[in-house]
Amino acid sequence: MKRLLGALIVLLVLLTGFGIAAHVLIDRSALRQDVIAAVKRQTGRDLEIGHFSVQVFPWPSFAARDVTLSDLPGSDRPPMLRAREVHASLALTPLIWRQLRLEHVVVTGGTLTLRRAVDGTANWNFTPPERDGARATTGSTHRVQAHWKAELGSASIMDTGIDFQDLAARQGGHVTIDRLELDGLPSSSPYLDLQAHHANTPFTLTGHIGPLSVLTGKNPPWAVSLGATLGAESAHRDWVNIDGQINDPRHLQGISGTVRGELAHLNDLSGVFPHADLPAIDGLGGEVGVFDVPALSQGWHAIAAGIGVNHIHLHMASAPGWNGVQARQTSIDGETLSSPLTVTTDLQWRTRIGHVQGQFGTLSQALAAWHTRLGTPLPVAIEMREPGKSGLAATDRHDPDQDATISLRGTLGAHGTQLALDGHAQGFAIRGATLTNAALKATLGADGTKNVQLRDLSLSSQEVSLTGTAGFALTRNPDIHAVLEVAHLDMDALSGLWRHASPPAAVIPDARSAPDAAPGVAGVVASAVKPMAGTQQAPTTAANPDVSPASRSLVEMLRGRNGDIRLHIGTLRFNGQDYSDLLAHAVLRQGHLTLDPLSGHGAGGALSGVIDYDASQEPAVLSFRFAPFLLPATLAEMQAGLPLLLRGPLEAVGELHAQGGDRAALLASASGHLGLSMVGGNIDGRLLGQLIGHDAQVVLGHGDVGLRCLGVHMQIDRGKANLDTIGMQAGPVAATGSGTIDLATQELALNLTPRIGFGSAGASTPVSVGGTLGAPMARQAAGQDGRFEVTLGGAAPDPCGPALNAAREGLGGDAPPEARHHSRASDFLHALGILH
Repeated sequence: MKRLLGALIVLLVLLTGFGIAAHVLIDRSALRQDVIAAVKRQTGRDLEIGHFSVQVFPWPSFAARDVTLSDLPGSDRPPMLRAREVHASLALTPLIWRQLRLEHVVVTGGTLTLRRAVDGTANWNFTPPERDGARATTGSTHRVQAHWKAELGSASIMDTGIDFQDLAARQGGHVTIDRLELDGLPSSSPYLDLQAHHANTPFTLTGHIGPLSVLTGKNPPWAVSLGATLGAESAHRDWVNIDGQINDPRHLQGISGTVRGELAHLNDLSGVFPHADLPAIDGLGGEVGVFDVPALSQGWHAIAAGIGVNHIHLHMASAPGWNGVQARQTSIDGETLSSPLTVTTDLQWRTRIGHVQGQFGTLSQALAAWHTRLGTPLPVAIEMREPGKSGLAATDRHDPDQDATISLRGTLGAHGTQLALDGHAQGFAIRGATLTNAALKATLGADGTKNVQLRDLSLSSQEVSLTGTAGFALTRNPDIHAVLEVAHLDMDALSGLWRHASPPAAVIPDARSAPDAAPGVAGVVASAVKPMAGTQQAPTTAANPDVSPASRSLVEMLRGRNGDIRLHIGTLRFNGQDYSDLLAHAVLRQGHLTLDPLSGHGAGGALSGVIDYDASQEPAVLSFRFAPFLLPATLAEMQAGLPLLLRGPLEAVGELHAQGGDRAALLASASGHLGLSMVGGNIDGRLLGQLIGHDAQVVLGHGDVGLRCLGVHMQIDRGKANLDTIGMQAGPVAATGSGTIDLATQELALNLTPRIGFGSAGASTPVSVGGTLGAPMARQAAGQDGRFEVTLGGAAPDPCGPALNAAREGLGGDAPPEARHHSRASDFLHALGILH
């Protein structure tokens, strides 16, 4: 025991003495110069070291402060590398072969500046200088400089910033290294473990890379196996794994291998690559086998255009929308280059969902088409099915599709496309209408990427039967040509396409809000048949309909565009009546639109019209002539921005001229004469009650009222309409009168004589209507003597004949139905509110 203790004391003394002796005997200055010379000889760069210390016990090591490594030789730029502190251990065995192998190198507080010039010269490429055999001399004493080789075995880098600037690719950025562990650096497969962040985005990179001899000018293929994560550990982290080879590691070009990963949002990568301009794809993941990837410095778009793929399995939760179409739950699969490239997705447009399955040739064919921008034709087979078949739920209960399937088969190509379109559905919803037992066929062709033709077009259902051809150019200002033949069209069954979903609600204030209002005619009748009722009635207002103007004016839509569309309808069912041989020809030439002819035949005779809108000049000029012409009243009211008062076929006769690029300008400048008439159809009882007096709703109610006739004729001058004839009858209410309307402001100044009849009895009184079309104010009108007059009883003349004759300007038309003979007792009960 004493001998062992003595031996340990002797060993301790020897080691301590050896350490002190080494510390005294080692020439630290010469060692520093050897290190500087070795770096210069192998890299061509100047290494500067501030404070330098050497330690031998318990293991050879050194420490340095204020270390810098110069930039490219001859450059006046700041040093490429700066480090506040460097610690390292020296491996003993390599010293035998004159190698300074540094192990466990720790760099703290550093800054690494990486730059590539416009000519492609990069400062991370090291070029050793030519050896000249020079020897260092001191005075007359010569000392041979031993050529030591310096290399790193392992290293740790802490708290170091990397500034990157690539002037050739116009890219750059800054990354802060929190911790970087490097091991096995002299081997052919160094290992790295990186934790870093860019701005506030943390990321990691771990794995093996190729040999570092690439830094000294060599360019061997690199085998890489790397795994990266993005985001904090406490949150969901995106991850990517790369296994493969880089044929040209100096230029990061020629990558081949397999990429796997999951990204919650592709835009998350913008935290590290802020200028990548990545699309907004969510839930991206899967596996892709790549080869011949272009240089990363060329940017994401160049990589996507030139990348090779030998297998692919990708899924996306959602992708960016295109023209309102959103893709969700997308998967892309191709097992090998000779396997089919299949794509499945769910497309949503507004409230409609469709499940799409498609095959785009083989993976090899798809790549060839991608790289040549469809210069190589690509066979495709696409099928879209209604939601029920894909397990999805329709989002709009009002628009359910029943067994709907649409398929496209053929080839896509930049120099020629041929696709066969085939679709069918037991019920296909379009807006508020439904096509029953619908079938669609067409041949879609294109001679390039801009001009598209639809040939052998056929659409058939219970509601419509259509054939024809169409062509258009996919340019900024599309040129459209079409010839359409419609065998039959049932607009009553498809009224949801053009009819407003619901009439606007009227706002009826309390009677106490206007105590000075005179009683309406219905109030007089109510007083006569029901003495308990009060006589003071309130004026009424109606809210303006929710009709928003188009975001783009008609002038902007027409200018610079061309088109020629011919439409012929054999038979048309509209509002319970049949029309035949309807013809419309629309020609558009650089903003000049002409609809001539607009013609057809109805029960009342021939229909014709001409519309000319020249938007190629300033101001645009509109003129139209109707002699006569029928159109849906709701559609006309919506286009004119009027309250939805009428529903049914509106007949227009007359000629108008106006100037302007929008609706307001056209209405303010309108001049001409116009007659509007309707036989049959419906009128909104609530709005009608507001026009002739709120108390009229006692007998009219608040819903639609059957309209026997309506005739209005007007002379228009600079936006002021002088209504020389007004006549109508709806249910028990009839009215005649005249007045004026400001078309631009919709201000009213009407003098009406409404009459409510009960069998052979009735009551009438003059009414003055002010306000606007959206908010009319009806008041009982006083005579010249200032007195209010009420006429009770007596038969009244039928207003329909004179009003329709004036509105039609002498042209023929449908006769109104025979006047309905009311039950006097039931009318009294309706007025009392007992019957509804």
